[in-house]
Amino acid sequence: MKNASLILNIVLIVAVLLLYIDRFANRTGSSATENSTVVNTGEGATVAYVEMDSLLFNYSLYNELREQFNQNQQRLESNLASKSRTLESKAADLQSKMEQRLVTQRQAEDMQRQLMQEQQNLLALRDEMASKLMSDEQVMNKQIFDSIQSYLKDLNKKSNFKIILSTTTGGSVLLADSTLNITKAVINGMNQRYKGQK
Repeated sequence: MKNASLILNIVLIVAVLLLYIDRFANRTGSSATENSTVVNTGEGATVAYVEMDSLLFNYSLYNELREQFNQNQQRLESNLASKSRTLESKAADLQSKMEQRLVTQRQAEDMQRQLMQEQQNLLALRDEMASKLMSDEQVMNKQIFDSIQSYLKDLNKKSNFKIILSTTTGGSVLLADSTLNITKAVINGMNQRYKGQK
């Protein structure tokens, strides 16, 4: 589930990045890039691409945020599992008391209602935790996307790319000239900028 979530997040980041770049790519200045290879594709148009899988895997901020998210997710899941075990234990205890006739019919009904309410509360807590995790993940993804976008805008002030594409394994870009790949330069630049902000 964690891998599927990671893959989905990467795909969503890439999709949003492509849409954002497509919309705002023509608003930058002109000059040559220092850390990457640029190929002119005719009439001043320059194209580059970033391997998003590699960028995210090697970006310190992403890895730190992902680790924090995973720890928070494990903590919430552990809390939910503990509450679930407690509820199961109470249900088993009630069943045992009923079988041994240690409680009256009325007491058993009251205890069953209480257990049903606790179960409803547990389900509500589960939904609340899932919603919180989803919200936290969206905030994290936006922070990563904004960081990438900000860096690429700064890079583009020097580079004058007309478009910067992102590629992912199994994505829509099946083959690209490796001289257009600026992934390493972007990773190095973003990590240096992030270390400077810490």
